[in-house]
Amino acid sequence: MLAYSSVPCHLLSVATRPEKKAIAAIGSSSAKPGPSEVLHFLESKARRKQIPNDAARQRSMALRQLVSVLTEDEPRELHWVLDNLEDIARRWATQNAEAKGQTSRTYLSRARSCISDYLAWRQDPSGWTFRQRKSPQRKVRASVKKAETRHLPLGDGADFEFMLPARALTMADVARITHHLASFAQDFDPNYGEHGIDLVDQK
Repeated sequence: MLAYSSVPCHLLSVATRPEKKAIAAIGSSSAKPGPSEVLHFLESKARRKQIPNDAARQRSMALRQLVSVLTEDEPRELHWVLDNLEDIARRWATQNAEAKGQTSRTYLSRARSCISDYLAWRQDPSGWTFRQRKSPQRKVRASVKKAETRHLPLGDGADFEFMLPARALTMADVARITHHLASFAQDFDPNYGEHGIDLVDQK
């Protein structure tokens, strides 16, 4: 005699169907990255000594400050933020009028750098390396001796003011100056003095 099962056939077919396991694909999220991902990126790279701590801190501060002016209805997607970063920096400067003029430009540069770094790392995680932009070195100017003003009392309240050049004077210079000044004398006399004045320029 055949034994019939009391379990309905459609339930048997379900019971024997192999169970499918849900597998979450890493990195397959459709969500577009925003500033929070960049901040996490900077923190992670600094912790692993792949970005200097000071650079990570400064860039994080810059990005936080700039995106703080975004309204709730504005996107946070990084490409949009990057495309509109100059306008965002201007808005930040307007809302923070007490800040120095250079601050908004510094924030703009740092925020642009960290977003670009994150996007580059996302494209090629194994090939990305941090490249810190070098600050332009200021040329050290050699100290230059400035011209020096002197005064020569002439009597009767008169005072002759003249300026010594930056370089040292030679006797030829002094003679030339003397000849030049002599031409301004009201009682000009080429034979003045014991030896007279030679008005011919000495070269």
